[in-house]
Amino acid sequence: MFAKILPVALLLGITVSSVAGSSLSGVLARARANGSLRIAWMGTSITCGLGATSEAQRFSVQVNTFLERQTGAKITSQNFCFGGAHSLLQIALLKTSVVPWKPDLVIAELGTLDEFYQPISLPAIEAFMRIAYGARLPLIALYPYTTYADVARLGLHKLAALYGYDVIDMVSYASRHGVLLQQITEDGCHPNDRGQALIAAAFKNRINLDAGEDHWPDALPKLIHSPDLSGVNFQPISLDAGAERVTPRSFDGQGYALRISGELTITQAFRGSLIGLLFQFQGAPGKMSYRIDGGEWSDVQIAPEWFLNYVLRTDLADTGHTIELRITPHQGGPAVLEGLLANKNR
Repeated sequence: MFAKILPVALLLGITVSSVAGSSLSGVLARARANGSLRIAWMGTSITCGLGATSEAQRFSVQVNTFLERQTGAKITSQNFCFGGAHSLLQIALLKTSVVPWKPDLVIAELGTLDEFYQPISLPAIEAFMRIAYGARLPLIALYPYTTYADVARLGLHKLAALYGYDVIDMVSYASRHGVLLQQITEDGCHPNDRGQALIAAAFKNRINLDAGEDHWPDALPKLIHSPDLSGVNFQPISLDAGAERVTPRSFDGQGYALRISGELTITQAFRGSLIGLLFQFQGAPGKMSYRIDGGEWSDVQIAPEWFLNYVLRTDLADTGHTIELRITPHQGGPAVLEGLLANKNR
């Protein structure tokens, strides 16, 4: 089904959400004064630019060019996109890769693939915003227009309003401009050149609005979604000496990924209340089961091959655990396990 279209009166109210918190006008004013602007892009393959016919057509490139013209500042941009990633993985990427890079502005596509794990969608988005807020990072959240389930859209607007961040909602923007989904994507997900230009136009429209001054209260807003997932971290696999290891696709310097060419059982210690897995593109598993702390074995429902992150449990005691994983690759090639995602709040 197409994403739901809301009544026009409501659309006009939620196309862009913001309150005084980390105003875009403040970011641009500092860029003009300093002569430089560092932008971190985050998201799925949509933010990577899949669907565009050339790099120049990608909305991230178009927005960077526009901001450079608007501010006269030198734009330094890095794209931390991760195809097949839901919002939980974005937390780990934000903490491990983006915050240390010290951007002046984070633009993050959030909620796109969260229908795979709906119960943790809004907790993950809130954790992402709390981490950005705590680091005093201005943020613009992008909600793209796809055929995927509409699980996070209104909640994303509410969270953005709470934390003082902006949302660019492409479902609303496309509706206001009379653009149908089938006109801007060939596969129901990745924007074609017209779709890329539409997202860039939505950013330009937002940039031309006055957002007020920055205001960062000392205290974080009260958490409204449980569990608190701000403790999510990436944990590399502990490899035995004889394991077939490969360079990780992401989280460089945090260990090696594990190449699995035949059925393999591995044991890994972790600490936390949530446990998930991250695989590499073209390295997704064909079959998988697990057990924790010597309990019963559970089979994992395998998602499409382009979906690379699995959440196995969200209800564990926030203590030390051991997971045993039994993984079988597809017949066409090996599985490549990048590492674990664990949520440790103590």
